[in-house]
Amino acid sequence: MWGIELEGTYQLTGNIQLSANYVYLNPEYDEFIDGGVNVANDRSFPHAPEHTFSLLADARVWSGERGAIDISADYQYTSEYFTFPYSLDRTAPQNAFNSQAKARGLVNARIAWTEIPVAGHDLEIALWARNLLDEEYIANFIDFGPGFAGLTNGYFGDPRTYGVTLKATF
Repeated sequence: MWGIELEGTYQLTGNIQLSANYVYLNPEYDEFIDGGVNVANDRSFPHAPEHTFSLLADARVWSGERGAIDISADYQYTSEYFTFPYSLDRTAPQNAFNSQAKARGLVNARIAWTEIPVAGHDLEIALWARNLLDEEYIANFIDFGPGFAGLTNGYFGDPRTYGVTLKATF
């Protein structure tokens, strides 16, 4: 397996920071013995997307005696990937394409009132959302194979999730 990862951060202004990350992954088997035969060229590599990247923006939009307001948003992309090391031959009874997770892009966001001075300590109250655009995607599969008439179950990733976090620093 080999790959490359690039990441960078740019301070756009004193209060705004942008970050990016990109990963390219090239996994392959040297040897994959199945029934005494090396089938390395006919097996998928599970949970190894070829491309992933993320973009992040952080900003402090206000700061004063009563704390600060910070906002952030990020986008995370994952290319398609296989979830089992099955055959890459689409005509095989149990092939990797039956349990291939599709590419997806997720957006997350957060706004926080931070550094709130209370009795000599700092408090933080944050509103956040994950998968803000409510992208439906299957994150993992279970492929029961030909013995179960090709039954394949998919497990969906989390839907839009949001909440409030209260944090105290002592």
